[in-house]
Amino acid sequence: MQHVTPQPSPETSHSPHPASSHAATRGRSLGSLLKSLSQEVATLLSKESELARAELRDKLDQVGSGASELGAGALVTFAGFLVLLASAVLGLRFVMPLWLGALVVGGTVFLIGLLLLARARSNLKAENLTPDRTLHSMQRDVDLAREAGEKVRSNTPTTATGPDASRGSF
Repeated sequence: MQHVTPQPSPETSHSPHPASSHAATRGRSLGSLLKSLSQEVATLLSKESELARAELRDKLDQVGSGASELGAGALVTFAGFLVLLASAVLGLRFVMPLWLGALVVGGTVFLIGLLLLARARSNLKAENLTPDRTLHSMQRDVDLAREAGEKVRSNTPTTATGPDASRGSF
């Protein structure tokens, strides 16, 4: 009988198990681990950025398609609205002269249009377009990062140098 030594299978030789990952990092220095971490974070951010750009391109294509459909729909709706206005003018000819019916319908539509424009103008003012929630969230992130930096600085041991170093810090 021939003795065969078992070979590690591909599943076990590259195991993503945390224990094997921990064993692989056990011999590395802290500086090496931090360098590796910063490289992995940079790679992650780069990949996330690529994903965001690709998703944004897809969304912009979708917006372009939707905008052209919206424009076509608006033109057809506008044509129908003009026909309805003409019908209203013609319908009012039974209760008032034709010129007066056209004046009433035109004036009413004109006033409605002015009200819509005034509302749209107030909605487009700069203070209404400020991304308040995003600015608040970003400020909170900056504050948290500042606090974390201060904690790290306060927990980092400092070495005394100079003439006062021999006295100690007690």
